[in-house]
Amino acid sequence: MVIRYLGSKAFLSRCLDGLLPASTETLVSPFFGSGKAEYHLLRTRPSLRVEARDLFRTLVRLHQCLQTGELQEALRSSQGRAYSKAELRELWAEFKSAADQEPSCADAARLLVLLHNSFNGQLGKVQPHAPMGERFFHRLDAATAAGQRLTIRAGDGLEQLRHYAREDQTPDQTPPPETVAYVDPPYYGHGDFRRYYHKTPDDVRAFHAELAAVLARLRIPWILSLNDVPEVRALYVDHDCLVRSVGPRELLFLGPSRFWSS
Repeated sequence: MVIRYLGSKAFLSRCLDGLLPASTETLVSPFFGSGKAEYHLLRTRPSLRVEARDLFRTLVRLHQCLQTGELQEALRSSQGRAYSKAELRELWAEFKSAADQEPSCADAARLLVLLHNSFNGQLGKVQPHAPMGERFFHRLDAATAAGQRLTIRAGDGLEQLRHYAREDQTPDQTPPPETVAYVDPPYYGHGDFRRYYHKTPDDVRAFHAELAAVLARLRIPWILSLNDVPEVRALYVDHDCLVRSVGPRELLFLGPSRFWSS
């Protein structure tokens, strides 16, 4: 996928591909974001389906318009175009002015241009990518093909997970063992982290405590990716899960341990 988005787990794509059993049919992704890892799995696993949620409505609309090919059409005027900082600031102002409205494909295209040329909307934080050329659009088309097995809706990821933690499910509601959750929530952040990360909740501690409580009751296998800080390790010290370090600053929690140990 081609979205430059803070929190993207593109570097975990192959790791997740190696972890997920070949029998996995449905991947539950409650904090979808850019979906880079999920799109990779959709490309490499032709029978996999992804059920996703995200609170960022315009980002959800972006994925939905990508599925239909409407995103590419809305981006045609940006193909090969190098934006000046003044033009990007104008785009950012237009994007913010429409924040309370139901997002359109034009809004989704505007968001992708901004992400392509900024650090999560913070202009000047990184060098802009090269203009969107043919290669960029070919990658979008590949994501469109893979995304036909993606169902994504705007909504609360915790609420989606709670559905799989319910103990009063009837037999027809009980997910099959081929269902796995990949949980990629906002990092446990510090300082001014929220300035750069759209999805960071107001109360980070309460959010992550609630997430840990939901995962402890989850009735399907799950993979959680989070930053390696003492607060995160403390939250999961008593959970029935395996812990793996992925690089110097990333942890994977795999629960329940018996599923991942077999």
